[in-house]
Amino acid sequence: MALVMMRSFYSVLSKTAHFLSGCLLAAARYAAPVLMVAAALFLMRNHPETYRGGLMRGLGIAGGVVCLIGAFALSRRRLLRLSVGLVFLALAALALPGLFYFGGQTLDFARIGGAMWFGSAGMACLSLVSLLIAGALGFLGFRAMRAPGLWAAAVHLFAALLLVGAYVDFYRAKEIPITCLVGGPAYPIGEQPFSVQVESYEAKPYENAETYSLLRHDGGRWQNIGVPQREGESVRWGSESWPLSLLRPAPAEAGGSAQKYLLLPGNPPRLLLQHPAPVREYSASCKLVAPPGSSPPPAAGGEAVFRLRVNEPGSFGGWLVYLMSADASGKRVQLLLRRAPGRPFIYIGAIGLTLCSFAWAFGKKEEEVAAS
Repeated sequence: MALVMMRSFYSVLSKTAHFLSGCLLAAARYAAPVLMVAAALFLMRNHPETYRGGLMRGLGIAGGVVCLIGAFALSRRRLLRLSVGLVFLALAALALPGLFYFGGQTLDFARIGGAMWFGSAGMACLSLVSLLIAGALGFLGFRAMRAPGLWAAAVHLFAALLLVGAYVDFYRAKEIPITCLVGGPAYPIGEQPFSVQVESYEAKPYENAETYSLLRHDGGRWQNIGVPQREGESVRWGSESWPLSLLRPAPAEAGGSAQKYLLLPGNPPRLLLQHPAPVREYSASCKLVAPPGSSPPPAAGGEAVFRLRVNEPGSFGGWLVYLMSADASGKRVQLLLRRAPGRPFIYIGAIGLTLCSFAWAFGKKEEEVAAS
């Protein structure tokens, strides 16, 4: 009787363990995308403190562990083949920049012509060699990945790498906001890894995108009575029109406003106002100089000149330099220095996740691979 009970208990325990392991593998296979989507939804709410909280930390760790388990489960004891395939594909990706670089040199020399045609032919040969190397390595990588589950396993691995990069970036990043005087002295060395000098600042508006308002003085105050439209070199409202050359900027005594105006006499008087066009681009020319012996070593010579634009940062000595804002006069510019150690992991994870997802979705199905 005791032996029967022990066998029954062992059978229940075995079935329970098998059920739990099956649930874990199912979660590893299918729940990882759900966790990634949940993390993305939290990030889209733009709450950095929420990201650093315990909920997001636990969600990120759980997503990374589930992705790694899913990669091992989907590879089905083909981990060595998966590793070899990813190495070949990575080497092929490293050979592609040579194709674009030498291809660009080929076109540049061809435009010059003359004796540069010999250089163009040489660059074309180097571009062809880069293409052949990338093609051969890519072919070997794809051949190694031709096995059921390997593309899906690669997707899980790159998703885990993306999570690692995101956490490293958010937890180890360092940000230094600074304010520089345009054309003034360099921001002093010692408060940040290098000195920054803003040589010029420019806000470019859209061309011919100014708007107009027509106001009437009534009841002791100005009231907006219409929105005239520009027609060539004049402004028209109804049957009336006024040449743009008649508009004058506000005098310095009135604060030197960017608006132009035209006072229209009458009873009651009217005022035509020109509103500035919206700004198309903010940019600043910056000179960055690293102190001697700085680590990590900056660009060659320890000096660089960048043309910074909004959302187009410059990179110097492992730091990103962002143009944030400027005051109304354009004489003081706000910059942000940011060191993001997780960026390489994020780039590799994002590119690998995209390419492997594409190959997984549009490549041969597992049944076809297994049959071949």
